[in-house]
Amino acid sequence: MMKVTFWGVRGSIPACEVKYAQFGGHTSCVQVQVDGLNIIFDMGTGAPDLGRQVLSQAQEQQPLHIFLSHYHLDHLSGLPFFGPLYQARSQINFYGMGPVEQRLNGFMGPPYFPVKMQDTASTKNFHKVTPKQPLCLSPKVKVTCHPLAHPGGCMAYRIDLSEEGTSIIYLTDYEHDTKGVSVCEELADFCKDVTLLIYDANYDEQEFATNKGYGHSTWQAGVELALGSNAHQLAFFHHGPQCSDQLIQARENMAKQVFPASFFARQGQSIQLGC
Repeated sequence: MMKVTFWGVRGSIPACEVKYAQFGGHTSCVQVQVDGLNIIFDMGTGAPDLGRQVLSQAQEQQPLHIFLSHYHLDHLSGLPFFGPLYQARSQINFYGMGPVEQRLNGFMGPPYFPVKMQDTASTKNFHKVTPKQPLCLSPKVKVTCHPLAHPGGCMAYRIDLSEEGTSIIYLTDYEHDTKGVSVCEELADFCKDVTLLIYDANYDEQEFATNKGYGHSTWQAGVELALGSNAHQLAFFHHGPQCSDQLIQARENMAKQVFPASFFARQGQSIQLGC
């Protein structure tokens, strides 16, 4: 069984007005609990709330596995305020593109933040991810990655629980038509038969037409990918900061008409997959 919790679902910048309260304003952070593992995707502004829950649950904290899609600010800005980072009992494994330790050290520390990453009390390990080279976090749990079209690069991640055949894909910050086709065949293969596809729906088709090059997608393209890869469920994510609750609800209603097993993720929402 997998438990998925959305701690932050917004894209680009937090959204703080009342009209964003239903779907939430924190930026990207998603937790997956599976086979005794605590796996986290991205460290947006939703991460501090997750950190407080992690610290409140147990004296002996299980290792954390943090997979970073990329290093843009909306996916990292919660890291300096992530409580487990400052606890000596915390063991944190960071995974990402390129020189992970160097990039995080450059992000967190003076003159931008008073505490250096390397001076925090937790035990930290850093791992570079490579497409087609799976990471086995346990005998039952495998994580693979796939590169995405986004300025500066980005990675999608797939978790497979072999015992149940349950899987989840975290696919954010992706521009879908850079190769002149609506569905990339390689990406569809990566997503094949996934139990839950979490997909970047920053725009709708009309907005996308005037925002090409920013590296984001639409709910309509997400539906096409889900249909083309036989995804079982589809969660839209990375809601544009301009999108009110009313607008997102309208998009969810439209999406359900063409892909009934879809929803627009809400901050604080948890779902269970598998047995």
